[in-house]
Amino acid sequence: MSPKRIASAVALGAFAVSSAAHASGYFVYEVSPSGTAQGGANIAAGDEPATIFYNPAGLTRLEGVQAQVSVTGYMPRGRYTSPEGQTTRTDLSLIPAPSLFASWKPVRWMAVGIGGYSAYGLGLAWPDKWAGNTLVQAAKVTSYTVQPSIAFEPIRGVSIGAGLDVVFGALDLSRGVKIGDETGMVRIGGQTTGIGGNVGVMFDPTSWLRLGAHYRTAIKLQVDHGHASFDVPPALQKMLVNQGVSVGITTPHIFGIGARFKPLPQWQIELDGLYIGWSSFDKLAFKFDNPLLSKSEARNWKNSFQVRLGTEYNFEKAAVRGGFLFDQNPIPDASLDPLLPDSNRLGFSLGGAYKWKKWLQPEASYMFVYGLPRTVDAATNKFPGTYGAYAHVISVGVTSRF
Repeated sequence: MSPKRIASAVALGAFAVSSAAHASGYFVYEVSPSGTAQGGANIAAGDEPATIFYNPAGLTRLEGVQAQVSVTGYMPRGRYTSPEGQTTRTDLSLIPAPSLFASWKPVRWMAVGIGGYSAYGLGLAWPDKWAGNTLVQAAKVTSYTVQPSIAFEPIRGVSIGAGLDVVFGALDLSRGVKIGDETGMVRIGGQTTGIGGNVGVMFDPTSWLRLGAHYRTAIKLQVDHGHASFDVPPALQKMLVNQGVSVGITTPHIFGIGARFKPLPQWQIELDGLYIGWSSFDKLAFKFDNPLLSKSEARNWKNSFQVRLGTEYNFEKAAVRGGFLFDQNPIPDASLDPLLPDSNRLGFSLGGAYKWKKWLQPEASYMFVYGLPRTVDAATNKFPGTYGAYAHVISVGVTSRF
């Protein structure tokens, strides 16, 4: 049994981590009930502490001291149908993601804030010993970002803001190993920390229009002290021993613009566009302690875009919200695999808030995300078939203003 053959069996599974590490499916944009309800169209909103994430320039629009606490629950489910027509689905599970934001405006022209949120993540598990378990059996990717921010308004109606992104991440992947008639399992895990930043601007040219732009840098997430543990039969134990593993993954640059209109004083509509630079993810290389297991492979993800539309109508004591999004898939046919059965996505959302007291505003939202079915054939993909996915996203929280 050649080392090259064993390395390929292990490495092919490791490559699947690439999708997970860039997944939520890849980028998570739902960090507040208001933002989720409006389809994430919040770049030009500047009306809640979560503007720290969407556009820190909006901090100057928040008076006094404000705080926001929320939790978003993701319930994703993937689907794979083989060329022979057999369909397999991932387990339906709930993945919670808490968020916390706080802001303070001590003077008219300056405000500061801090936020904590999850921007990248994935949780997915296929049935035991399913047909694609040598690609992935289960995967969990978690991250949490802490972002201190500051904003200035040198001229009334014109704001600039910036934030520092400190990202803490972890991955846990398990998959089957099959070489000849020998089968087993490998589990790969590790932790990492990365640092990046983001900047934004806001401009109110009139009382009924606000414009915003936001840029988030790429972040290098380097797992230098990961671990690979093997549960394999005796014939493979000399080669596949528990050992260290390292891998470097870079998140994409993200640039977004938005325009928020007020047809009526109580009614707002926003349209946002986001450009996500996934082309930076052109390859992935895993380095094991045993160099015979190390290997890299081209991924060649494509740059993609998102279009987000949201609206909010305010009553005296309540607000109702709705939204829509289109999310373009960045994964080429050759790189598609069952760890992230990704495709172009449509999202539909709604929600609301109740102004119970001046200092306490409960909020809730729901979003349904549908991945359009996508078929890849054996000529371009190592695991051909039809992929699909959907997700329920529920967010609840409270906002306090003092």
